[in-house]
Amino acid sequence: MGIKFKLTPEPVWIKASDPLFDKSELGEFSKDERDKVSFLINPLTDEVYSELRERYTTEKVETVFVQGRRETQRTTQVDNDGLNEALIDYIVKDWKGVVDERERELPCTRENKLALVKRGYPMLGVAWIEASRMVMSQFEDFCRKYKEEQEKNLSNLQNGSGGDSKG
Repeated sequence: MGIKFKLTPEPVWIKASDPLFDKSELGEFSKDERDKVSFLINPLTDEVYSELRERYTTEKVETVFVQGRRETQRTTQVDNDGLNEALIDYIVKDWKGVVDERERELPCTRENKLALVKRGYPMLGVAWIEASRMVMSQFEDFCRKYKEEQEKNLSNLQNGSGGDSKG
């Protein structure tokens, strides 16, 4: 019986000066200004995305007449605005350096995240989603490399080679 580790993606702090944010409205600020702001980004797993999408999807059942016959049609509709708001709320776990007009730190609440995106920084929401995808992609790369290394080590052990041992 082998030992396995359940690897789970962890949130990652990303500075607003990261190139990911260049195409957002933050790109208009100097690097020094952007260095003072950072976001704790949750990786978005397929499971979480599917759960959120399902929560914002409704099914409509209609009875229609087609060539004189009664048929039932099912259609699904996604509340994209609701889904995008839920994604932003999930992805941005915390932040540093986000201040109000009086230079007071703003708490990282759902309301404040959405206010930023809706009141002047719409591309910031897109950048947050891209940052989450990047974090998840890096985690998946790490897992793939970890698995390959474990398989190589197991193969070495099964073949009697101790790997790094010198004889």
